[in-house]
Amino acid sequence: MLVSTRRRRRHSAERSWTMHEVDLADASEGDLTRAKERLRADGLVVARKAVPRQTILDFRHRLSALMASGEYPETIPDWATMRRQLSGRQVLAMRRAAYDCPEYASAFRSEPLLAFMAFVLDTDKPFLHPRRWIRLNGAAGATGSGAQPMHQDYWFVQGDPEVYTVWVALHDCTEGGIALVEGSHREGLLDVERGPAAKGQVVAFETDRVVEPHVVMGDVVVFHSLTVHGTAPNGSAMTRISIDGRFQHPRAPIAREQLLPAMAPEDRLPIAARNSLITDVNSWSGDPALEFDGGMPVVASRFGTDVTVLGARSTEGF
Repeated sequence: MLVSTRRRRRHSAERSWTMHEVDLADASEGDLTRAKERLRADGLVVARKAVPRQTILDFRHRLSALMASGEYPETIPDWATMRRQLSGRQVLAMRRAAYDCPEYASAFRSEPLLAFMAFVLDTDKPFLHPRRWIRLNGAAGATGSGAQPMHQDYWFVQGDPEVYTVWVALHDCTEGGIALVEGSHREGLLDVERGPAAKGQVVAFETDRVVEPHVVMGDVVVFHSLTVHGTAPNGSAMTRISIDGRFQHPRAPIAREQLLPAMAPEDRLPIAARNSLITDVNSWSGDPALEFDGGMPVVASRFGTDVTVLGARSTEGF
């Protein structure tokens, strides 16, 4: 059933378990091949045990220590406070502080996950985008503060459509996580809502194909840049916190702006590591392991980044 995003999304709990899953701790080549085929067909897959739990715990500990140090404009005393409602300024400070945590990048380079993404992209060295995001979905009985509407990442990432997002919850997550529309990537680039608060929200999507994966710490959700997805309703008492990064083939085109830090609309300052050079991608991303050797074609955006005033473009060649 195709419906407008202006109507409330509904789907049964049974749909939460329809996503294909692969356990990266003991996956055979056949398991990986089936997961790759389902990722290509469905536009999404759950990869279990992709990131060591200790890496996530180390990231949480370092981020908490940085936010409690008083070195940032907003102070947050501990992780437990982060799991409660935060102000927009606190969330922005967290997003900047995350780039000062080595685990922010190394979590996406865990051996099982990196091997899987190399298999998916048919390359020995999948390229991890320097822009990464920490996201919060506050407890509100529905979609909490910080929630993202149903959208497609390609509107924002651009470059090559064969970019895959890896979504990582920083705790066990059975509610308030991510909702995705199976197979929606095959429909190409969809039209979006207009208006200053639209955030690239797609006009319509198939509600009977919406899935909400349940994950434990260390599991990840991998999905295509054209897969429709958004924040799942959070009826729990705690804020959901997650991080996400993106992989692509090292010789596929990348949009020029993805090699520069995002600028926060609140203060028009970069979301980047402290005391970094915004022209040095390893510096501002806090990721010394990032290898950008110039062999990757750097292209201009196909359309402006203000997707709220744009309609769908041609999907020829996708």
